[in-house]
Amino acid sequence: MEQQMTHYNPIKNRDPESLTRAQMALVLYTLGFVVVPIIPGTKRPAIKWRSDQGGRLLSRRSVARYWRKHPKYDVAIVVGPRIIMLDADTPEAEARLHEIEAAHDLTPKIIVRTSRGLHHYFGLADGVIAKADGLDSKSNPTGIDIRAGESLAIVPPSTSKSFELCEANSLEDLGVVGQNFVDAIVRNNGRKPASPPATSTPPASLPAPITTLTNAEEARIQNLLSHLEPDLCYQDWSHVGMAVHHATGGGQIGLDLFDQWSSGGKKYIGRHDIQNAWKYFSTEREDPITLGTLIMMANQAKQQLLLPAPATMTAQLPEGTQQHELLPYSLRGMSTEFTELLEDETHVLADIAITGQWTVIYAPPNTGKTLLTLFLLQQAIKGTTLNPNRLFYVNADDNFRGLAEKLAIAEELGFHMLAPGHAGFKNHMLMPLFGQMAESDNAAGTVIVLDTLKKFVDLMDKKQCAAFGAAVRPYTLKGGTLICLAHVNKNRDKHGKSVFGGVSDILDDADCGYILDIADKGDDRRTVRFENKKARGNVADSAVFSYRVERGIAYRELLDSVQSVSNELLDKLLDGPDADADVIDAIRSAITDESKTRSKVLGSVMSSIDTSRRQVERVLDHHTIGSGGDDLWECNRGKHNARLYSLPEPLTPESDT
Repeated sequence: MEQQMTHYNPIKNRDPESLTRAQMALVLYTLGFVVVPIIPGTKRPAIKWRSDQGGRLLSRRSVARYWRKHPKYDVAIVVGPRIIMLDADTPEAEARLHEIEAAHDLTPKIIVRTSRGLHHYFGLADGVIAKADGLDSKSNPTGIDIRAGESLAIVPPSTSKSFELCEANSLEDLGVVGQNFVDAIVRNNGRKPASPPATSTPPASLPAPITTLTNAEEARIQNLLSHLEPDLCYQDWSHVGMAVHHATGGGQIGLDLFDQWSSGGKKYIGRHDIQNAWKYFSTEREDPITLGTLIMMANQAKQQLLLPAPATMTAQLPEGTQQHELLPYSLRGMSTEFTELLEDETHVLADIAITGQWTVIYAPPNTGKTLLTLFLLQQAIKGTTLNPNRLFYVNADDNFRGLAEKLAIAEELGFHMLAPGHAGFKNHMLMPLFGQMAESDNAAGTVIVLDTLKKFVDLMDKKQCAAFGAAVRPYTLKGGTLICLAHVNKNRDKHGKSVFGGVSDILDDADCGYILDIADKGDDRRTVRFENKKARGNVADSAVFSYRVERGIAYRELLDSVQSVSNELLDKLLDGPDADADVIDAIRSAITDESKTRSKVLGSVMSSIDTSRRQVERVLDHHTIGSGGDDLWECNRGKHNARLYSLPEPLTPESDT
């Protein structure tokens, strides 16, 4: 039996009180809910969201941008055709709601505590009739308010709201209720359950809804859509969706047709947003948008195509641009769209990698580059800055046990893992996919991790590296993110530091580059530092982490052991007496015979022991005579003002006379 993938749910796995309103809005959106901002201190939505009022539903990008600008706005979700919310405002109503749920063997998976009572959330089975109903709790203390249809429900961490229970991993994971349960709530409120609406034949002037499409009917809808540009204003775009929804009975074929048509536009973000909108194109509206509307819009579009171009159009073009070969490729007029993408720029790996960029991380073997990458991705997912459904980790440098362990972590967090030789994937398939994602506008929001880069390109071949960079750039220019893990050169530089492996083309073409190296080898913990080598944007100059190094430890335990380390704490580790002893001995050995310049001392020490230039410089300066240390050596100025280090002359006792 195929195992169903579940989303990582930060509400379940983390204290909900720690989530900001912006984070909660993104979490709920990821779980499949439609979120709406609410003006603080009111129950009034800050945007028009109802389709019959010309409103719009927020995409994931818009959700992030809206709460970034208005972090104090409360959060609401749309209680629509697939969701019902039951509001018990008194202890009597709470008791009655629990009785009815128990009688129907139902347990809610989302319960919200309010200042007056509880909100219980359920999914609605297909065909169930549920109408909104509000009651006066004073005159009817056992009454249970019903939120259904198209209405809003304010959720935590909004004012006076908190989660008492949240066990749903997605919208589909809500407990589904049937008509008998809804009718029991209605009868409890002293109302008469609604009867199913009588079927009637639509007026002859309007095409009737199609429940089963023939090939000809499907082709007819495709033909009508082909005359319309998908980048319409939201109201017209939603009317197209409602017409297709009505004509296909809200079925899968209709959703596929609408998604295929929408994907041809520049505003298309992904199927997830189309599915969210599709849920709310109800066929039960009193004044449904039907196929007749789609026919009318298509006819109007065809008439526009037949109209002659205005005589003044050519004259209005700037001089030199008439019929120019490059004109079709001009980006003029798209600055707003580019600015919106820029506003959505966030960090993917702490302060190390930014969305929409290509980041390369070089490291020696056994430094922990995979471990640190997984740890930082986990932080981003739990912090809701990274959508796990858009994260693809390509594990191309592991054994079977390692793949199995990391795949379990990927499934726990909800992101995708690919591996060569499994599920039909091969390494050579990747490069063409970059171009396809850019062409289909499916790059934005996608994060790809390559572990390791040498499995996809020969890092010693300049032509291959240049071709790889050329393939990646269209993907990142469309908002895609690429993180590559790579190896360093076998030989360190003259200062004892690691050097990136291969030719320079990869680092030259990438947006950001780091070298990860060991900073301290403890008995039970290893400390490593990311050091920036190239940056485009607001990234950290360095970042330090530590993790356990016990033999036989499970990979999940190893991942849980990772901790961030401040540079100050690292200095304390390196400042310990044991850490300095080897450096002191190496410096003494370097200057035993003759005075040496500072650069020669540093080079000699780092070539003889495993340490960093920073530590050698600190020890050298600290113990120079007159610097406050142990006065172990002296420093004098030589030719061209060079600093020359030597051991002091040994003291001899004065002879008696």
